[in-house]
Parts: sequence; structure tokens; C-alpha cells
Amino acid sequence: ELVIDLPRAAAFNRILLQEHITTGQRVEAFSVDAWLESAWKPLVNGGTIGYKRILSTDSPIEAQRIRLRILSARAAPRILRIGLFLQ
Repeated sequence: ELVIDLPRAAAFNRILLQEHITTGQRVEAFSVDAWLESAWKPLVNGGTIGYKRILSTDSPIEAQRIRLRILSARAAPRILRIGLFLQ
């Protein structure tokens, strides 16, 4: 898992994930969670990430801590980028 602590809370409804795929696609299943009300709350789940994956939440989320959990992978994951956007 990878936990990201932002300098301050940020609002977002889109999550961008990218793998460093020069050594192949590795992630097979993942989950993204946010620290809300003193506990981790699941936001989105997915299968492969690949070159780029953009996921949407049902409504805007405001959080200061985000967690990416790799639930299944073919080899050690190589995450290139994680981005949060409000659209």
C-alpha cells in the first residue's frame, strides 16, 4: 500500500493512476481509499491500471490522506503517478 499525506485537505472527484509500464503491466487489482472521519473509507476499486487509468467518485470528496492498495499483482508494482482532480 501507498499512503499519500497532502499538505492540506483537497477536494476531488477524479483519480488518475499510472504504472511505469516499460517493464510491463503488473497491477491486476487495486483499491483507493480516503481517510474520512478517523477511518479509511473505500472510494474506488479496479482491475488493471496500465499506462493510465482515470476513475470517478460518485460525488466530490475532500480528504487530506489517500491510500492506494494493490490487491493483486503479477510482479512488484511500479506506480508512476497518482493524481487527484476536481472536475
